[in-house]
Amino acid sequence: MNLRRKPSAPGPARSYPHLVGTGPASAGARGGPERLYAGQRASQAVIWEGTIYLSGQTGEPGLPLKAQAQGALERVETLLDEAGSDKSKILMATIRLADMGDCAAFSEVWDAWIGGRDAPARSISEARLAAPGSKVEIVVVAARPRPSDLSSPCPTCDR
Repeated sequence: MNLRRKPSAPGPARSYPHLVGTGPASAGARGGPERLYAGQRASQAVIWEGTIYLSGQTGEPGLPLKAQAQGALERVETLLDEAGSDKSKILMATIRLADMGDCAAFSEVWDAWIGGRDAPARSISEARLAAPGSKVEIVVVAARPRPSDLSSPCPTCDR
């Protein structure tokens, strides 16, 4: 996923001009947190002791709310995948809408995306968003499975 692009440069269809960082992953100093797409001001994701913290993800400014929500959720899913997790491991989602009148429309997109299962804790509020034309921002905290959680069970352990 190309998250690094200069705002004025044309890029591939899945590039995100507002997501700028030094690269996919960097380990923190002295065994500190792992950071994905670490920039000068913020990282797109920080992983620490089995928890993934994502910065606010937005859709393409100027698009309708549902399209922005889908774009933001795609970014969430991509970052979670890069961090070694997925949407079923989301613990908490904080959604900020530019207009609470869009809550029902956002919830339609959310419900389809989350699939009716593994629903995390969620809060929605109205906020003035930083990027002009942005209608939604999604902040996520998710679990990162331990390597032992991913391994298959021992075939002889149940004997």
